[in-house]
Amino acid sequence: MRRVKVFLIIFAILTVSYLVLAFSPVDKPKYCGGFDSSHAHVKVAGIITEVYHPIAKLKSDNRVYTMRLGPWWYWRSKKWQLKVGESVEVVGYLQGDLLFPVVIKTPDKIMKLRDKDGIPLWRGMHRHFDTHH
Repeated sequence: MRRVKVFLIIFAILTVSYLVLAFSPVDKPKYCGGFDSSHAHVKVAGIITEVYHPIAKLKSDNRVYTMRLGPWWYWRSKKWQLKVGESVEVVGYLQGDLLFPVVIKTPDKIMKLRDKDGIPLWRGMHRHFDTHH
């Protein structure tokens, strides 16, 4: 009889926990291990100082930002590349010195990385690993 009571108590706790989580109001999604898309967009113009994919450094005035570019296979599929010394304008989400780009504009192209809700455009894409160069 005691085992049945323990089982029922555990079952009740798990059921209530599930219902609380399932029906809780949901804000904008968070991505990238703590990336919060509820922040307002910022616009930063500057020069690319380093590129080590998936990270690039952007120097603007006296501040250096670390940009999260997304997966290399997405960039490769788009035939995109950032070059050291290149002037860019970035619209994205800023968290400290970490910049999550929505759009990166270079003198000759516009690279869109996220949708209006901050969701990465590569999310759900099939990864095509090209072994031919």
